[in-house]
Formats: sequence, C-alpha cells, structure tokens
Amino acid sequence: MKPTLVLTAALLMLLSGCPTGDDDDDDDASGECDPLGGDLSPTITIDDPDNVLMLGPNDPINWVIRVEDEDGDVEAVLLDAYDLSDGTPDLLDYEPPSPNSDGRATFGMPGGTLGTGVLTIRMRATDEQGCTADDSVVLCIDVSDTECPSR
Repeated sequence: MKPTLVLTAALLMLLSGCPTGDDDDDDDASGECDPLGGDLSPTITIDDPDNVLMLGPNDPINWVIRVEDEDGDVEAVLLDAYDLSDGTPDLLDYEPPSPNSDGRATFGMPGGTLGTGVLTIRMRATDEQGCTADDSVVLCIDVSDTECPSR
C-alpha cells in the first residue's frame, strides 16, 4: 500500500469517530464492552462450592462468589449460571443474586436444581458496560467416586 493511501485511511478513521483508546464515559453509556475505549472486565471467583465436590441428588448447593469491578458498581454486576456439561453453555433456570457492596454473592441452590451426573457449572459476571468474566466448578451429583474426576 502506498504511504499516501495509508495516511489517508488513518485520517478518515480519526475523523469518523473510531475509538482512540481514550477512556471516556460516552463508551460506557452504550452497554457494550469496549476494551479499546477503556472498559475493564470484572473478575469473578467461585469460593464455594469446592471444585469436584461430591453431592447427593437432593443436597442443596451453597455458593459464595466474589466479584470485583474496577470501573463500575459491583452491586450492578449481574450473575448468570450455565451448565457446560455437554460442551454447549446452557443457561440454567436459576437466577443468582447480584453481589453486595463488598462484592460477595452468597446463596443456596436447592437440591435437584442441576440434575445428576458430572456437571461443569459456569458462573458469569456481566458488568454495566457489558464486559464479562467467568469461573467454573465441576460438581459430581449422585455419581460414584470412580466417575468423578480427581481433584
């Protein structure tokens, strides 16, 4: 490509309003995550249940999830739960509560909510800008020790 053509293309991009990488609040109002515009993804950590937890078919599952959002209100972060067991994320018919002001979401999921088997459960945090982060655990519900992967 000729240098004049490259310079012309760069000038047109600048004049057309393409993101410059500056962190301005206008990007945040769109609800679409724009890492080039300065939007940061939240972080999420599942503290409980432990990974590769053995459970009975009717055992309740207690969750403790920590969320941080450096560029937003942590209480506005939405949590969603997915079952990844068959390789496709299936949204669970369960709505986890949003984190409190300390960034913690503590809740119990009734026994039988997830079904049985070796299940991979993903929790996704979505902030006000639409940026996401995930963490997951494997739960072994009503299976033998030999079917459950080792820790």
